[in-house]
Amino acid sequence: PRRITGYVNLLTLTYNSIKAASESGELFGFVPDYYLNVFTELSLGLADSFALQDYQVTQEHASLYRSLTSFLSCHFTDHRIRYTDSREHFMSALAMFVTCRATLTVIENIDEYSRQHMVRSLLQPYDNRVWAQNNWILVRFWKGSGFAFRYFLSPHLKTKIT
Repeated sequence: PRRITGYVNLLTLTYNSIKAASESGELFGFVPDYYLNVFTELSLGLADSFALQDYQVTQEHASLYRSLTSFLSCHFTDHRIRYTDSREHFMSALAMFVTCRATLTVIENIDEYSRQHMVRSLLQPYDNRVWAQNNWILVRFWKGSGFAFRYFLSPHLKTKIT
């Protein structure tokens, strides 16, 4: 818990810096890619900590997780992020958040605008995107209600006559 608290504090500091930069308009395009990559690596580490241990989202950290997920879902296709690898890091962080039950619950609880923006961004064409991750995220949303892939056989196929 102490290590996670320190980790969350570092993530909060990084998130607040990146968020302030994104609210400055076109100047967000001049944020060094290092900061964006550190932000996504911290996000991936957070998702890994959920997957590796049975760590529940506490009330005090719930707003940070929702803000973080909302930011990732709205900015992974942001045109102001010029470096393609940084966009791919954002996509990887989002894909990791879809993997774990606790973080997927956080995605389900973000505001409706962020959810719709994320799905629209996943569906629109983009030339330099890794389509495997993109399609994988969409399949996770499509297949499941709540945590995806929890059924061995899809419920609508159970009544199918063989």
